[in-house]
Amino acid sequence: MRRLRFPALATLLLLTTACTRHPSATSTQPVFRVRVATVLPLHLTTTVSIPGQVTRQHTALLASRQGGFITASPVKAGSPVRQGTLLAVVGQADARALLAQARDRRIAAELNLKEATKQEQRYQALYREGAVSTHEYEDVHRRDQIAQAEARAARAGWTAARANLSYARIRAPFPGIVSERFLHQGAFAAPGAPLLRLVGGASEIRTAVANSLYRSLGIGESVTVSVNGQLYQAHIIRMVGAMDPSTETHEVRLLLPINGPQPAYGALATVAFPVRRRRALGIPRPALVRRAGLVGVFLVNSKGRVFFQPVRLTPQAQGPEIAIAAGLKAGDQVVVQPPARLENGTRIIPVPLHA
Repeated sequence: MRRLRFPALATLLLLTTACTRHPSATSTQPVFRVRVATVLPLHLTTTVSIPGQVTRQHTALLASRQGGFITASPVKAGSPVRQGTLLAVVGQADARALLAQARDRRIAAELNLKEATKQEQRYQALYREGAVSTHEYEDVHRRDQIAQAEARAARAGWTAARANLSYARIRAPFPGIVSERFLHQGAFAAPGAPLLRLVGGASEIRTAVANSLYRSLGIGESVTVSVNGQLYQAHIIRMVGAMDPSTETHEVRLLLPINGPQPAYGALATVAFPVRRRRALGIPRPALVRRAGLVGVFLVNSKGRVFFQPVRLTPQAQGPEIAIAAGLKAGDQVVVQPPARLENGTRIIPVPLHA
């Protein structure tokens, strides 16, 4: 890689400073014991940021099947619940009244069936002996069949009424958090009207990407997600192939790590999707220094002396390693956290960075 050429004035300034402080570099300069690092190839990824939203794996919008007045609502928005926790009681009085009616109809139907069955058996015996006509027997037999049908209908109504009573007590279908409440105790809930929203499971990120980006993604790919300044390594778990015609985008879902703190449900997120990968040279961030208004590093030559080398950084200069666009080559040795008194020509005793 070509060394950067800077104006001679800056270089002369560095050399003049060194000579002014140390008239005799070979005899009076101190020897510094410093840590050094090797310039190594660094893999860089260009990303595009797409907005998203934090959701959960399981989301349920709970509603009343029969409707009625809300007589109990013991949970609040944000309350954690276990599976089976009572969330609301809706229309329980009406459900109990219907259950009582269904029970009475079942009892009456069963008594009627019992009487009709006895009469049918008696007339069947008389018919075999020729004591009653065919028309009389068929009439009794028909009433017995009707009684059986009415008994079956009454039992089904009883079963449905018991189910309706159980529906009046709305319980959590899975462990999670009550994210929203739409109605409160004492209010009337129409059949099917949403009462609460329950969310549970691991946190997900839902976002929408353009078709060009969608084609470059794959299930299981790792993606960096930022939520309120906190970074997460998420994985793509679902890609919807159908395009939304109004936005011309595809929905993509990402799963956040289960272990560790979870972001708030509904929070806004920024997803950094990789779009291009390239190679550069990397150095530890503490190796960078500023001298005479220039950003650079102290290189170590083969004689154990250092000299200042200006460098140009890439736009992606974040994290523990700095990507260098120009000024260094692979294999160079740079000083990490150089002392303030370190200048051109100073002799050093190199110590490996991770020694």
